[in-house]
Amino acid sequence: MTLVLIEHSPLEERLLEEKLGHICTRLLAGRNLRSANVVIKPHLHMAVPAAEAVNTHPLVVRAVARWCLQQGARVRIADYPVYDSVDTIARKGGYVDALADLDMELKTFLATEKVDLGPPFGTKNIAREAVRADLVINLPKLKTDTLQGLRMGVANLIGCLPPEDQISCLAETAFDRRAWADLLLAVCRKIRPALTIVDGVVALEGHGPGVAGKGRRLQLLVAGTNTYAVDKTTATLVGFDPGGLMICRRAREKGDFDGKVRASGNFSIAADFKPPPADLAAGAGQRSLREKKYFLQRPVADNRRCKLCSACWQTCPAGAIAFSTKGIRIDAGKCIRCYQCFGLCPHGAIAIKIPLAGRLKMK
Repeated sequence: MTLVLIEHSPLEERLLEEKLGHICTRLLAGRNLRSANVVIKPHLHMAVPAAEAVNTHPLVVRAVARWCLQQGARVRIADYPVYDSVDTIARKGGYVDALADLDMELKTFLATEKVDLGPPFGTKNIAREAVRADLVINLPKLKTDTLQGLRMGVANLIGCLPPEDQISCLAETAFDRRAWADLLLAVCRKIRPALTIVDGVVALEGHGPGVAGKGRRLQLLVAGTNTYAVDKTTATLVGFDPGGLMICRRAREKGDFDGKVRASGNFSIAADFKPPPADLAAGAGQRSLREKKYFLQRPVADNRRCKLCSACWQTCPAGAIAFSTKGIRIDAGKCIRCYQCFGLCPHGAIAIKIPLAGRLKMK
């Protein structure tokens, strides 16, 4: 039975270091980290202040990095954000200040190597540092996600693929949510994080995973050596049925996880945690163009808010977004409902809506 630790801490540097130090000491007991090559993989979604709660909080990253340095490890903190550069995220997100006295920086992964994820995905490019590290510490953000329901430990590791590969993988799986979950699980098997700590100190609820969501101080840290067990426990703690989340369900079905967890800590459930908009587009790949346009939910642009920053059209896996000086237009027929544009828009200029015909059909 897998041990998962549940800790609670306010957003205060000293207390976070104490709680996270306890977690790392207990779960990595027996691991000799002296001179070990440790990669810390936070969740870097976009270049916004830490208060927006869309990235792993810089104080959480700092506390774990500091503990590793105290053990004598050689530490690298890295990620592959899809759109914004790591340097921009580090500056705007408060990481530069948080890490200043540790004499280390948040950086992008340096190089990739070809890794076979097995059928049907084949070979993908994955960050060489993550694959070859002596130890990977996975630091996901607890946040809602329209595509996945919740984005937690397993999903965070897709950031070990370079941006262009993340985008192509979304296009490859398209409307098939099970295939997307299987891809994330395959990446997790290759990375094999030694420790996963979900940052729910300030979680993101509602219309995540971007700035449309709302930060909520849960003061929650969920940690374990088994990423699947951590995800199941975290989902339960915010009132989600793990069996209703595709990643958790597929981890059981594919034999990655037996479902048995021994949770230690305050197992109180935030039953009023606000879920994301329901994903009604799963399995819609074979629907006609008419159905996709008039009945199926889709991302819709609000050109009054749009700043033409290019985040949406540059990262759209389906090439479904056209732009002009008057704003953007999303082609409902081409759109694969991955909600990448919705999650990455820094201005809240994209919403998820069901057309009138679709709402009438649902009724």
